Amino acid sequence: VTVSVLYWRVMPPLKVEYAKSSRAVCSLKECGKAIEKGSVRIGTGAMMPGVDELRFKWRHLCCFTARQLASVSSVDSIEGYEDLAPEDQALVRRMVKKELIGDASVMKPSASAAMAPSPSKKPRAEAAGAPDAEPAVSGAAAAAAVATELTLPIGADGKRICPHGTLCFRIDPPHFAQCSHNTGPHAAVTA
Repeated sequence: VTVSVLYWRVMPPLKVEYAKSSRAVCSLKECGKAIEKGSVRIGTGAMMPGVDELRFKWRHLCCFTARQLASVSSVDSIEGYEDLAPEDQALVRRMVKKELIGDASVMKPSASAAMAPSPSKKPRAEAAGAPDAEPAVSGAAAAAAVATELTLPIGADGKRICPHGTLCFRIDPPHFAQCSHNTGPHAAVTA
């Protein structure tokens, strides 16, 4: 029995933000350079094997390819766009118009990044049970809460149903080993 899988070429979720550190490396093979802290970066969402939450593969704005941009209709579909400074929003708009492809001048840190509000973490005292704070949950209880929140229905084949549904863009074998694709237009076909 041969199994072939039909999959859709749909753009996964996108996110833009200021790089929080210089640890991320551009995922474009031809680039592979570090994304400097404070630079505007764009991430492509992906479900990683064994992880039930979206992870992002980061690129410089100029390293986002024309092929990827073909399925981006507007900046409204890019998470985090509103959180950028106006001049950096203008860069993202130029990227969507394919004006930044290969323009290495946008790799430098943004002057606005230092002024941008960063996501704040709760201080330890607050997380440990200070008044008006949510009770601290750790260990197995926290894992169970996350697992419950991210629990996906189980398909007829006993695997969890793909979280991408009919818009599944994944083509890697581990994804198909973990997720059910026996429903919808990208169902497994036996020959």
